Amino acid sequence: MKREQKKNIENIEKLIQEKKKIPKNVKDKINARVFENMVFAAIILVYIVALNIGMGNIPTDTYIMDLKVFSILLLVVSIIIFELGYKKDNALLWLHGVEVLVIRNFYIIFNLFLFNVLCNL
Repeated sequence: MKREQKKNIENIEKLIQEKKKIPKNVKDKINARVFENMVFAAIILVYIVALNIGMGNIPTDTYIMDLKVFSILLLVVSIIIFELGYKKDNALLWLHGVEVLVIRNFYIIFNLFLFNVLCNL
């Protein structure tokens, strides 16, 4: 009786281990999406670091003008990404458009507001 129970438990454990394994094609899709998001995050990081370096090295009036230009540029880029996502019916592209728009809103427009308030003091 104990041997049968032990064999049943071993068989169940083997089945569980087989079910836990992710198929190779699914694993490749996951890795591709992770790599794409890491590249996108690296681009965003380089962009924000460049703006922060410019904040210290560029005169204030010129920096404010640069922020306005970058804000308009990112708005155009996000609209293009939205349109591509809509035409291709690709939710991932649409989400990247949202990310670009959020970066534009939270970082650049906040910096514009901050610099305009500080310059008027």
